[in-house]
Amino acid sequence: MTNNLLTREETAALLGVHVRTVRRYAVAGRLTILRDTLTGRVRFRRDEVMALRAQMESPQTGRH
Repeated sequence: MTNNLLTREETAALLGVHVRTVRRYAVAGRLTILRDTLTGRVRFRRDEVMALRAQMESPQTGRH
């Protein structure tokens, strides 16, 4: 797998949240779900995850 795509578990670890929270973020539109057409596995873009992490760490937006 390319370094630019992350699993749910990797995404959760980077964001410091539970895997279920990653799914909630995706359903809410905070993260884009990329699905492997052959395996059906879910991946997330590293740059998008890092942008969300920066937003969560910002004192103005907080962690929600």
